[in-house]
Amino acid sequence: MESEFHLGEYIAILKRRYIYLVLPFLLVLGGSAVVAVLMPPVYQSSGTILIESAQIPDELIQSTVTSLATERIEIIKQRVMTRANLYRISEKFNIFRDDKDVDSTTKVVAKMRELAAVQFISSDGGKRRSGTVAIAFKVSFEHRRPEIATRVANELVTLFLDENVKSRTARASETNQFLTQEAEKLEKNLQDIEDKIAAYKQENATALPEHLDLRLQMRDRSEAEFKELDREIKALLEEQRFLEIEMAGLKAGYRTRQTMFEIPQKNLASPAAANLDRELSEVEILTLRLNDLEARLSEAKTRYSESHPDVKRLTSEIETTREQLASVPPVVNEVVPLTEPVKQVNTEASDPIMATVQAKIASANSRIRSMHEQKKQLRVQISEIESMIIQTPQVERAIKVLNRDYVNAEKKYNEVKAKQMQAQLSKNLEEDRKAERFVLLEPPVMPEEPIRPNRKKMLALGFALSLAAGGGGIFLVEMIDGSIRGTSNLAAVTKLQPLASIPYIVTTREARKRKRIKVLLVLLLIAAMLGALIAVHVFYMSLDIVFYKILARF
Repeated sequence: MESEFHLGEYIAILKRRYIYLVLPFLLVLGGSAVVAVLMPPVYQSSGTILIESAQIPDELIQSTVTSLATERIEIIKQRVMTRANLYRISEKFNIFRDDKDVDSTTKVVAKMRELAAVQFISSDGGKRRSGTVAIAFKVSFEHRRPEIATRVANELVTLFLDENVKSRTARASETNQFLTQEAEKLEKNLQDIEDKIAAYKQENATALPEHLDLRLQMRDRSEAEFKELDREIKALLEEQRFLEIEMAGLKAGYRTRQTMFEIPQKNLASPAAANLDRELSEVEILTLRLNDLEARLSEAKTRYSESHPDVKRLTSEIETTREQLASVPPVVNEVVPLTEPVKQVNTEASDPIMATVQAKIASANSRIRSMHEQKKQLRVQISEIESMIIQTPQVERAIKVLNRDYVNAEKKYNEVKAKQMQAQLSKNLEEDRKAERFVLLEPPVMPEEPIRPNRKKMLALGFALSLAAGGGGIFLVEMIDGSIRGTSNLAAVTKLQPLASIPYIVTTREARKRKRIKVLLVLLLIAAMLGALIAVHVFYMSLDIVFYKILARF
């Protein structure tokens, strides 16, 4: 049978063990009060920086800085919170002069990073919803002295603002510089390709595709001239054949009717005789030329139409020859065959005729040689033109390759040049501070109250802990003490129900002894408290000052 505790028994335990409740309660509560009073205050000074959007829309001028504000702030934070900057700030404001534990550069930097903080302010009011962006951030610094916290916070805010301007301007400048260098490289490449195209066209100036039609016309014209020379050579050969026949007839003593007249010896040198011989020779020549032109016209009509230039030319020459023949004075039209021997020929009269025929033969030979030379030159010219025409496709393909490279290079150059102009505008935008920027919304001010410790909460927590300590002390002592107290404990141990219970009778001597012990303990406690106060007053600080400081802490 287990014993059961009632309210009266708990009250009896408290009366019996009250000393184990009071001592832990006083010790824990006193310790909490001492810690709350002696713990140094920590002040925090912070400045709020607003992330102001660009004043010019991105549709007009695109900024070179496209990362999120939180990313840029983290990058700026790493640049600001460098070892050199933090150590310089700590030395500038002599932050850790009273802290003996911070005695090295590494500890100084670590402590500075611990005391400084950056807190983002999002558009959702700090709820951290997905898709929200930071619209501002706070830069703060903590220290035991509020003036130092304020100065360091101001220094950090200034560094953040300066670093933001510096980083944005540097990025815009680097982007502009890079694109400018790329544009210069592409421009040089473009000029090199232009030089290659110009040099290649100069080397192959005779086979350029844009001159192909002109060369084809030149070839057709040269071939036409070549054919015309062939026809003229044939005509001259025919004329030469007739002149050679006439020369042979003159040498053999045969001649036309006009050479058979007996011209008196005395009249051979007269102007009339000379004029007659000239007229007869001209008629003969015109007749032979007319016959030759008619033969050539007949041959040309078999190959060409009436509108062909050669047919028209021959027709025009025949009409001209007929007009010349009609303008010659009439003579005896009977012509003695060449095979008829000439009688009573005056040799002196035939010499001019033979000389005239020889001169015509020599002229025909000279013209034929000249035309053969012209044919040779035309043949060479036609060969060169055909060689140019054959080379034209290869030259055209090479030029197309060069032009394609030029078009691609020009396209890249135009793209990079457009980006370079955009980067220059972005640089001007950053330098004029028209892009996204940091604006100091609230500068750091001197804090009036510390952020920690919360001394009231510490005392409340100490009071709760002192109660728990007292209750725990009583419970622990009761668990250790094995004494049997009360009828319920006795019945639980013996398994028997007692018939009656006699309470403990305190004698007068025992009552006096207990009273003396209580008074002694109270006196000792009062003496200890007075001794502590005297020691604080003598060795540390006047009690009135301590009192006001304690009030100030709370």
